[in-house]
Amino acid sequence: MSKPTADWRRVGDKFYRRTQLYTSVFEATLELENYIVTGAPYSGAVALYRDDSKIYSVRSTQAAKGSIDIYSCAGHLIRQIPWDKGSIKGLGWSDEERLLVVTRDGTVRSYIDLQTDFTSFSLGHGAEEHGVVSCRFWTSGFAALLGNNTVVAVTRYDEPRPHQLATPPRGEVASWAVIPPEYTASRSVEVVLAINKTIYVADAAECEDRQLEAGPFRHIAVSPNGKFIALYTDDGKVWVISADFQDRFSEYESKVKTPPREVQWCGNNAVVLAWEDELHLVGPNGSATKYDDYSFLHIVPDIDGLRVLTNDVCEFIQKVPDASEEVFRLGSTSSGSVLLDAGSLLEQKSPKADDNI
Repeated sequence: MSKPTADWRRVGDKFYRRTQLYTSVFEATLELENYIVTGAPYSGAVALYRDDSKIYSVRSTQAAKGSIDIYSCAGHLIRQIPWDKGSIKGLGWSDEERLLVVTRDGTVRSYIDLQTDFTSFSLGHGAEEHGVVSCRFWTSGFAALLGNNTVVAVTRYDEPRPHQLATPPRGEVASWAVIPPEYTASRSVEVVLAINKTIYVADAAECEDRQLEAGPFRHIAVSPNGKFIALYTDDGKVWVISADFQDRFSEYESKVKTPPREVQWCGNNAVVLAWEDELHLVGPNGSATKYDDYSFLHIVPDIDGLRVLTNDVCEFIQKVPDASEEVFRLGSTSSGSVLLDAGSLLEQKSPKADDNI
């Protein structure tokens, strides 16, 4: 039996661990690099849909047909939802495992029980004319970026009422993210957009320039608690700043020429940079560790960690809980650690076990 700390890695003054949950997750013929992958919160189901922007060869009838495939983390196919309603620009989950599908023309389908039954509504506000470019989801809503830089938000699904946020300036949006309303001072959803060299923050009332000059920022990620924002600069650096843009806490240089495919948070204490087959886990003060033993991977952020999915494995990366660290940390004198040591001595029939107890 391996030591409980065998897979721990120190990142700054904290420890992180990588736990293998399942093996042989997907069939080898399933080319994950050609799929959009998004996971329900709390380690729930995973939805896969072929990326329209990828060119691929049709090798089977399964690859040829259009469907949204719902899998468990173990790779068990739960449901297939046939799809022939146009290009999908947003695929996300609510905290109730409601699956949301947003098409280019602004049509939204909501699948409550992962069956073929659904409710539907339209975003309006020019979505059909300008087209949906991309979407960002949180547990109870989502925002859609249109082709004219307009942002339309939906903050509840039982009675969806799409509303337009303050309009940001023209220019290419290099990246963007949302801060859910429960974490903003205005109690309105806020959208963080990287346009040209700076960052704009838009809510229902106004769009404010944060006066940054280090852009364009290729990735923006907001921490699960809404307190921190990670920015990936064009020269390969990660900044971690406060959500009000008043403080900068750390900087990390990836030293990789190509930008990562994704930047996500691993809990509230670390940022993960994901390339096709490599991860960088960046902690406080720019400390970091690397995992480079993957085949093509997708990452699925969760409230307390991050899932990593490949054809071969499903893993969970998280900060080692304080209680576990107190017990297993080398040299620990906590009650739990002493009791664990006593149990080991008892198995060895050592009289020292009584002293520890």
